[in-house]
Amino acid sequence: MEELTALLVVALFAERLVEALKMVLGSMVQGWPRPYQESFWRLLGLFWGVLLAVALKVNLFVIAGLPDANPVLGALLAGLFAGMGTEWVHQLLTNLPRLSAEARRLRLLTGADGAGRKRSD
Repeated sequence: MEELTALLVVALFAERLVEALKMVLGSMVQGWPRPYQESFWRLLGLFWGVLLAVALKVNLFVIAGLPDANPVLGALLAGLFAGMGTEWVHQLLTNLPRLSAEARRLRLLTGADGAGRKRSD
């Protein structure tokens, strides 16, 4: 479980680093064709994912239950997965406040408490 959490943290850090670089480098790539821009940001996500996973020794094979497999390859694969997950993490972080507000509104409309049970007022 700790390795899976570490993989999610790597994806989160990689996503935040890409977003920070978008603020700094965004104007530089603004004139590029759209597919090149998207590829550039994805490559940066992959780069940060691999770099962080290797540096933090996050091993995808350990997560998969294969602790005896090559740890370097496991870290590279973990970095690739984390780097590919930066868009997913970005969408989650972007939509989380809206989803939370919608869930709260739904609970108020249905009269359910936080555990999904009907309240007995």
